Amino acid sequence: MKAVFISVLFCTLLVAIPSLLFNFGDWVLIALQTGVAAFLGLLIGIEIERETYRYPHLWQGIAGLMAGALFGFCLTPSLVFVVCGGLLGGVLGMTAHWWVKFAPLP
Repeated sequence: MKAVFISVLFCTLLVAIPSLLFNFGDWVLIALQTGVAAFLGLLIGIEIERETYRYPHLWQGIAGLMAGALFGFCLTPSLVFVVCGGLLGGVLGMTAHWWVKFAPLP
């Protein structure tokens, strides 16, 4: 759990501070950028401590589902966007062990 917390914190701060400096006032954009960074940090942290979790695919899928639903709600607060975002996030979370090592961080 320690690596997950550090990974989420590091990725979030790595994106949130420049976003606040360059996009100050556009709060939806800042929230989306910071949320994406936190989601990537969570997936990276679970991937680092993969042997700690009994079902890492499930945890990554749940994290993706929640992040996708949140992003869909931030874009447009309608049921269609929340469900589509949740499904897309869940698929990204379940397949994270294949693509997370190629995710570029700033």
